[in-house]
Order: sequence, then C-alpha cells, then structure tokens
Amino acid sequence: MSPLDVKHFIDISLSLITLSHYRHPIISQNFCRQPIAHCICSKGRWCLIFSSLWHFSWHWVDKRRDTITVGHSSLHPRPCASCSPRPQSLSSVTMSEENRPTIRTRVPLAVAAEVETLRKAMKGMGTDEAAIIRVLTRCSCNQRQVIAEQYHKTHDRDLLKDLKKELSGEFEKVVLALMTRSSDFLAKELEHAVELKNGEAIVQILFTCETPEVRAIKTAFRNYDDDTLVQELKDELKKGVFLDVVVATVTGHRGEGFCEEVSKNVAKAIFQGEHGVNKEEVVKAFSSLSFKQLKGVFVEYYKLAERTLGEAFDLVYKGEEKTNMHALFQCLNNRHGYLASALRKALAGPGTKDRDLIRLIVSRAEVDLLNIKEEYFKMYSKTLESDIKGDTSGDYKKMLLALLEPNY
Repeated sequence: MSPLDVKHFIDISLSLITLSHYRHPIISQNFCRQPIAHCICSKGRWCLIFSSLWHFSWHWVDKRRDTITVGHSSLHPRPCASCSPRPQSLSSVTMSEENRPTIRTRVPLAVAAEVETLRKAMKGMGTDEAAIIRVLTRCSCNQRQVIAEQYHKTHDRDLLKDLKKELSGEFEKVVLALMTRSSDFLAKELEHAVELKNGEAIVQILFTCETPEVRAIKTAFRNYDDDTLVQELKDELKKGVFLDVVVATVTGHRGEGFCEEVSKNVAKAIFQGEHGVNKEEVVKAFSSLSFKQLKGVFVEYYKLAERTLGEAFDLVYKGEEKTNMHALFQCLNNRHGYLASALRKALAGPGTKDRDLIRLIVSRAEVDLLNIKEEYFKMYSKTLESDIKGDTSGDYKKMLLALLEPNY
C-alpha cells in the first residue's frame, strides 16, 4: 500500500466500525450486531475483513454503490442465534440468484438398462440397495416415472409394489418419495402439515414455489382429501393473518419482475398500520408480489421502521400466529437460509424428524439443494453431510448423502 492507501484504510476502517455499532443496514447486515473491523483499500481491491470473533470472509467493496457483496471463502462469519436477519440491499445481492440443484435431468438416459438394473437388484434372494440408490439418484423425478412405466411394460410388474416389498423403514420412505411425482408428494405432505396445524411446514411447501407449482399441488391435493385445499385450510387453521395469506396464495397469482417504486409504495402502505404493520397490506403483498419484489419491500420497510418486518411481526402477533408469521418472513427474506435452519431443526436435539428431513431433501434436490448446503455451512460451521452422517444410518443415510451429491 502507498501512504495514501494507508491513510484511506485508516479513515474508512474507523467509519465502518462506527457504522457497524449503529447497525447500519448495509454494513452490519451480514455480521449480526457486533462491531467489525473492515480492511478496505482505496482502489476497491479484494480485501480481508476481520470480525470481532475471529471469523473472516472475503468481500468485495464497490464504493460507487456503497455495497458489500459476499465472496468465496473457507470460513464465514456466523450469525448469532438471537439475531433477526437484516434485509439485504438490492444492489448487494443478486436478486435473481441462480438456484443450483443437486439432481438434474440426465441426458442421455439409458432407460432399458436402468430398468434391468432395478429388476436385477430385487430379483432372487436379497436386495441390492446400492444399485437402487445409484439408479434413483442419477436421474430426475420425471425420468423416474419413465423408468417405472418401462419397468411395467418390460416385466409386467409394478415398480412401486416391488420396491415396497423389498425395502423397509426410512429407506423405503425416501425411495417412495423419490418415485412419487413432485406435486403429488408435496400435496400429501401439505395435507399432513395442515392436519397437524404445522405452520412452518406449510410455509416450507407453499412459499418456496412459484404459481404453477402451487396450482399443481392444489390440484393434486384432491387425490388425498375429500375437501378442497382452501376448505381444509379454513377448517384446520386458526383465523388470522397467516391463514389469510395462505388462502390468498393458493387462490391467487404471484406476479413476476421487480420495480423499485413498487417496493417503496408497498413498504409505506404496510408501515402505516398499528405498530408499523397494516395487516391487509401484508396479506396482499405476501400473496401476490414476486419473491424478488418482496425482498425489495423488506429493504424499504427497514429504512422506514429501523427494524425488520419480522421484528415488527414479533411485536404485533402472539403465540402460534407470531411463530407462523415470523417463519413466513424468514422464508421470503432468505429462502435458502430458512430451509437450512429447517434442516437443522430436523437433525438437532434428541431423535431425528425423519419426515421433515426426507421432505426437505427430496423436494429441494431438483431446485436449490446446493444453495441450501452452502447456507447450512455458513450458519453452523459444519456441513449438512456431517450432521446427516451423525443422525442417520444404513441405506437411509447412503440415499440422503447421494441426493446431496450433484449427479452432473
């Protein structure tokens, strides 16, 4: 560094430390509520940024936009469990962040060969579980349906019935989940969540999907329940804002695109309510705006209220409604982080919540499981694979680990 660079570094460092103390929405959003020392050179080069807890991460500072963008690093600052995540500025994150699955459509797929592999794995004495895992994790859900159809044509046998006959326990459950069409699988899981009044599971299913997927789930729901999805929701869930948001999401249409002016207007409309929460505007926004637009609303709301909308919900709601609305905000604000925390809950504590674990991994494998894995490591300083190895066993463990490994 030149003498000018050194002087600039000292000035900027002192300024940023001061800003971090006051929870500046851009400076402190990635590092909890603790003072942080930032190293920034005058030309905006790659710089090492140290936190007060000895965690560090590489960041790129673009002073022209006054933003900080997280880069790649082997260690990451870990948020405190008590911290409510700050909404990130739109310029500091890629709002249309690419979803990265672990399972993609396999091209080409030797259907006949895969059929014979499965038949051989279940024919005669014993079962070749490794072959079943290999076949089912190397192709997409739609391709598994093709394999099942060809299996029936070739051997005049039902693949699902053969699998049920040969397998057992949690391994059987995850295999059958993989062999079920996505909309049917999620509809069945949604029915279970509604019966248990499990708001967090409802959020994980309905608020991580775009409109076409929600409609497919809604249609498939009729296969598992005499009532429509809307009627079942109204019968089982308590009246309130959460129910209104869920019903409006199921019956409405979520928009696309992003407009900064819309974000500002919606944030103002929400903020004008009691304790900074206009319930009608929340229902309207959460059920109709694109996920990208909602993140913009959260940023603008924070500017107005000097607290996140999630923190405002904590002040306004109580009990079950508070839990559900906070979960909804977390999911919409940072989907990958929220799903990572859901996986952590499924694995932490005494016993494993296997149904939640299977649903989350199977349903996200073809969507964004790689993103979720990365968030899990950032949040808990350990890999998702290591926690699964510690909580599961046998072929069940092998199947889950295979789904976490990219098939491409």
